[in-house]
Amino acid sequence: MKKDLPENIVQNITIAVVLESESPESKVWNVYLINEKNQEIQNVLVTSKGYGEKDGANVITSTLRHFIGNVAPQKKKKIEAIDEQV
Repeated sequence: MKKDLPENIVQNITIAVVLESESPESKVWNVYLINEKNQEIQNVLVTSKGYGEKDGANVITSTLRHFIGNVAPQKKKKIEAIDEQV
């Protein structure tokens, strides 16, 4: 069944993590999807999962899903904010 699905290759789509603002007390980070295509992309669903190590123990977050809808050509759309503790 999996072999019957088309191979979907993602091209001309970029994910950027951007430091939006910074003060002595905090930093504001956001994640954006950038559509570098010359056509709109539709029904965009982004999944993310964090993993790493904290205090010597392996940590894996739950899977997050973000539906961001349509993204116009050569435009960006915010996916989510990132807690600076991450």
